[in-house]
Amino acid sequence: MTSVKRLVSPWLQLRPQGVVWILRWTLLAMCVVTAAIRSHPTAALGCAAVLLATAFAANGLRAESPLARLSRGVEVALACFAIFVTGLGDSPFFVYLCVPSLAAGLFFGAIDAVILAGLAAAVLLSAAGAAGEIGNPSLTTTIGQYVVLSIVIGLVAAWARRLLRLQPAVDQPLFDAAYRLLTQLRTVARQLPGTLDPVAVSADLLAELAATVPCERSAVFARSGGGRLVTLVGEVDDGDWDVSLNGDSPFAEAWASQEQQWNTRPGSTWLCVLPLVVGTRTIGLVAVEGADPRPVATVVNDLARRCADGALRIETSLVFDDIRDLATTEERARLAREIHDGIAQELVIVGYGVDNAMAELPRDAEAARAALSGLRSEVTRVISELRLSLYDLRSHIDPHGGLGAAISAYVRTVGTSTALTVHITLEESPRRLPAATEAELFRITQEAITNVRKHAQAGNLWVVVTISPPAARILVADDGAGMSAGRLKDSHGQSIMRERADRIGAHLDVGPRPGGGTQVVVELDSQQGGRRLAPAGGPAQRGEDADRPAGR
Repeated sequence: MTSVKRLVSPWLQLRPQGVVWILRWTLLAMCVVTAAIRSHPTAALGCAAVLLATAFAANGLRAESPLARLSRGVEVALACFAIFVTGLGDSPFFVYLCVPSLAAGLFFGAIDAVILAGLAAAVLLSAAGAAGEIGNPSLTTTIGQYVVLSIVIGLVAAWARRLLRLQPAVDQPLFDAAYRLLTQLRTVARQLPGTLDPVAVSADLLAELAATVPCERSAVFARSGGGRLVTLVGEVDDGDWDVSLNGDSPFAEAWASQEQQWNTRPGSTWLCVLPLVVGTRTIGLVAVEGADPRPVATVVNDLARRCADGALRIETSLVFDDIRDLATTEERARLAREIHDGIAQELVIVGYGVDNAMAELPRDAEAARAALSGLRSEVTRVISELRLSLYDLRSHIDPHGGLGAAISAYVRTVGTSTALTVHITLEESPRRLPAATEAELFRITQEAITNVRKHAQAGNLWVVVTISPPAARILVADDGAGMSAGRLKDSHGQSIMRERADRIGAHLDVGPRPGGGTQVVVELDSQQGGRRLAPAGGPAQRGEDADRPAGR
């Protein structure tokens, strides 16, 4: 099968249309030369011109459209007409019947190729009957031969199409347009006065709103892949603001109607929710609560003008964020594939080699057997670690699940793949953190758990996750040997975690766990509405006996 692909692929990768045109020009030239030798030059030239004109007219059609399918039938009918006017049984145009069959097989499949061959047989037999040659065995044999040849060529083309999984060719202008747009994006990104981080852009918008209208609190929301609101920036109180999009709150009304909504609040304050609209799509919401003495309608109009200017900036940053996340995910998947197909397979082969060597040892070679057994155990351990590393690379946050679900799934996988007993506590708001923030917190958690798995020599792993956007707190603790003072100050893994934490404005603390071991705490925006996020029952605060194992 591989050799067949290598033989056929260079021809069909010219583009299927190119293969058909090469065959069309070659066969028409042969037909015209042969007809000229047989004293039918004028008729042959005229038929060739008509066939080429028909082919050029159909060239602008999409290769697999219904009109393209109809054009193949017209081409068959014209080829049969050319056969009739250039001598019927002696016509050189019989061979041209292969062209429509080839095109039908490449673009539509075997059924269309057989139908066209049947159409050619029907038209030619009808022409033979009109000429009084229906009983001519030589003519009937010729028609049968070329019809069968057309069917064979069509079937081979259909088989090649399926073998190589041919798709409609992408026009070069699309690549040119994509190249120009990406080049412009690079230039524009370098010239932007600010950043393309959605959180920073949203914070700038809230600063502009605060300068326009004095407000007590405000927030910017965007919709996540799971249909929940993401708090990009701002102070949000779950008990005070109903940010669900499924009810009848101002948030749901503003999202659905694309119009600003407001109501009065206790204490002579008001709440205004403004949609961020780009084109015909609502891409986010801005909530502002204040006590401006001016009429609410005037305040809302001022805020709406500012939001209209900021909507495109936020949408641009969100799109750029998505592109960056897609590129990062694809690169991690590529690395995972290369490691799996390379060093992982080689380690497995090494393990098999050790097994074979142990089987070949004489019975009295106990020392060598013990050494090889230890080596086999080490290879098995390395392969297990490598598999977990591959899982680290492939794991990501499901847009419909969120950060809590991703961490929970990862921790449970570690629990089933190692000797650790894991304990997980999860408190998560229905709202979401920004995608980039969730990704960084997830990678920090992964790195902390990996350190426990590889270096801590621990029996228990605790993971406590508290997510209440825009705040979040994650604790990873173990009861292992702990870290030396030097490792606490100088660790490559810690440097990576701190860089990730700094990127999203979070605070990272790594230190000894009360009772023995190490704990890592990453905290994002710990001050939320004047109150601090509670530790949420970490192992050091509430006692280890209260922890329930999540897996082993």
